[in-house]
Order: sequence, then structure tokens, then C-alpha cells
Amino acid sequence: VKILYLYKINPMKNYQNKEWLEQEYIIKKKSHRMIALEEIVNTTTIENWCKKYNIKGRVRKYEINEDKIDDSNLFMWYFLGLFMADGWSSKNNKTANISISLVSGGNPKELLNEILKEFEYSGVIYEYSKCKGFTITNKKLGEWLAGKGAIIESKTFNCNLLQTPNENQFRLFLRGLFDGDGNIKFKCVDRPTLSGVRILTASKSLADTLNILLEQYIGKPKIIINKYYTLGYYDIPTAFKFLNFIYGDSLYPKLKLYSKYTLYRILKMMI
Repeated sequence: VKILYLYKINPMKNYQNKEWLEQEYIIKKKSHRMIALEEIVNTTTIENWCKKYNIKGRVRKYEINEDKIDDSNLFMWYFLGLFMADGWSSKNNKTANISISLVSGGNPKELLNEILKEFEYSGVIYEYSKCKGFTITNKKLGEWLAGKGAIIESKTFNCNLLQTPNENQFRLFLRGLFDGDGNIKFKCVDRPTLSGVRILTASKSLADTLNILLEQYIGKPKIIINKYYTLGYYDIPTAFKFLNFIYGDSLYPKLKLYSKYTLYRILKMMI
């Protein structure tokens, strides 16, 4: 009598295949993090398999204009807000990454292209799942973001604005933060009507700082603490005051997420 033993064979994962990994990392120029997101594993898993196959890091050929990295450049404050909302960094503070989820009715690629133009960066915008983004590798940029409180251990829960901005700096910072982690609430019965605006953050320190600055420039926000800290305005005049404050066309009019900006313009026409 022959006894057959059936063993469950686990198929090889994509990233465990040397040729596939070289194609994604070297030829397609995807970062370890991008590959990890697509394969639903930790970044360290991809790094370890690259080491196993001796797949060395690519030569970084894309540069930015470091003169742009300056407190007096209002663009940097928008980038700071967007980075705090939707960015991450490498452990050595040399890489600043921005990723923005696709929004129905809007195209974040336009915004990403504007940011790349401002940095005079020739790198590419990548796409994975429902997200688009880019990666910049620059030590000076990493140090600037760290000095502002954006690069810190457990950034999501501990980031904060360490430097008090002036009014225009705060307008751009708030716009970037809102484009990343804010939303516009509206009702639509006979016609669309604004019912509120809000920003979400998991960082208590940032929520406390925003509370002080928002009260100074717009009015005291309503704060709701649940899983996150939600700072919002739910009466129409103050909600529009907030949106007018961040989306004023005199300051970098192309630096905005058009899905939110378009909704704001439509609601404003309904007044």
C-alpha cells in the first residue's frame, strides 16, 4: 500500500524572485517602500531580499534646487503642511516622501507637478494602488523638515509646528495640511450648501498648536477628540472665512488640491 503525503506548497512571492525584484527596483526605479506597499509587506522585507540577492541601491541622479529650502520661501510652508499630513521620511532623514491618495473628481498629479516645478526637480511621479506620489532624496530638505517638527519618531502622533509662522506662512502651511488631512462638509437638498470644514490629526501637540493659531486668525475651532483630534468650524460664515484664508488666490494659486478647491468655489457661488 502506497501512502501519498500531500504538502501544501507556498508559491514564491514576487519580491522573492531576483529577476522580478531587479526589474521593479532597478529598471522601473521603484523605491523599496513603493514595492513594499504594492506587495503588502514591510519595507524591511524588500530591503532584506535586495541584500540577499546583492541588488545594490541605484545611483540617485535627481536633484533639487537647495536654494528653495528657506523659511522666507512661502512654498516651503505649503510643502511642510502637506508633508505633515501625507508624507513620510527615511530613518536617516535624507529622504522626504510625499504620497497623496486619488480623490474623486480631482487629480493630485497636477498638484504634484507644481511641487516638482517649485523644487526644480526632474524626477518622476509614480502611481501605486490608488495613490500618486514622488520621492526626493536630499539631506538639507530632511534637516529643514526635522527642524520644523515634521520628522520625528512616530511622526503621526508626535509631529508639531516648532516654529511660529507669520500670517502668510501659516496660510500656506494650513492649506497644505488641509489639502492632505482636511475635508469640506456640505449638504445637498435643493442645492449644495456648506455645513462645515475640519482638519484631522492624530498628534495632540499639533492639535494644541493649531488651536492657538486658528483662534488668532480665524476664530476658536470646535475640537472633537475621538480616535483623532478634529478641529472644525460648523457655522457657514466662519467656515467660509477658513476657506478664504487658505485658498486666497494671491498666494501660490496653483498650489492646491483642485478637488477641494473646486468644491469650495461651487459652494461659494451658492451663497
